[in-house]
Amino acid sequence: MSSTATACSVCSARCCAEYTVSVIGCDVWNITSGLGIPPEDYLLCFQTNKVGPGTFCLDQSDTRYDIALDKVEGQEEKRDCVFLMPLGGPGRCGIHAYRPYVCQTYPAYLDGDMVAIREDVLCPTGAWKLSQMNVGGWRERLNLFQMAQDVYYYVVSLWNERVAAAPVGTVFAISEYYSFLLNAYRAIARRGGNADAKTISAAWVAHHNAFAASPLMEPDEKTAPLVAQAATRIQDALREFFVTPEVCDDEVDPPARIAVGSLG
Repeated sequence: MSSTATACSVCSARCCAEYTVSVIGCDVWNITSGLGIPPEDYLLCFQTNKVGPGTFCLDQSDTRYDIALDKVEGQEEKRDCVFLMPLGGPGRCGIHAYRPYVCQTYPAYLDGDMVAIREDVLCPTGAWKLSQMNVGGWRERLNLFQMAQDVYYYVVSLWNERVAAAPVGTVFAISEYYSFLLNAYRAIARRGGNADAKTISAAWVAHHNAFAASPLMEPDEKTAPLVAQAATRIQDALREFFVTPEVCDDEVDPPARIAVGSLG
C-alpha cells in the first residue's frame, strides 16, 4: 500500500475544510474540460492583499484578485470544499482524478531539489513519513506543479497586460477572466508536444532552481534546449491563438487533461 493510501485511510478531511484550496489555470482547464462544469459553478474569486505573479486585475486600480475552490454554503465555520463528498464519515474528494495540483502534492513541497513535508500538516500525527513515501513519485508531481505554476503566472501576466491596455475606466467581469483562462489553455492543449512530461518538468525545475526564475518570464542563453523548446511552444501557442476576454464557446475541447510538461 502506498503512503498516500495509508495516510488517507485515516483522513479526517480537515484540509478540505480548513484550507482555502487555491487553484491555477491548469486546474481550471482540467476540471472544466474533464467534467463539463463551468468555472463559475465551483470557483471563488476573492480580493487579496498579496501582490504576486498569480494575482490578477479586473480593472486598472491596485486591487488584486485570486481564485480558489468554493466552499459549501450554510456551514457556519470551517466550510467544506464544494467537491467534498460525505460518504459515511469525514468524506472523500468527489473529483479525485481532476483534483488541483495543490491537493495532489499535499503535504509535500520542494526544498530545492529535495522533497520535504510541511510542518503545518493537518493530517493525524505520524500519517506522513518520508521513509515510507515513494519520494521519486512525489518529486515528479511537485516538478509538474512547479512548471504548471510558471505557465499560469505567464498567462496571468498576459491578462494583466490586456487589462492595463484597456480604455480607462474599463471593468472586466470575473467570467471574462475565466473565459480567458479556458481559451489560453485550450490553445496550449491544441499545440501539444511529444516530450515526456516528467522529463521536461524535471529539467524545467532544474532551470528554475539554477536561475531563480521561470523560463517563460526570464529566459537565459544557458537554458537547456528541452526547456527552451517547451517555453517557446507555450509562447507560440498563445501568440498564434489570439486569446480574447469574451465568453468561451460552450464546447470545450479537447476533453483530455493537459499536462503542461508535455509541451516539449
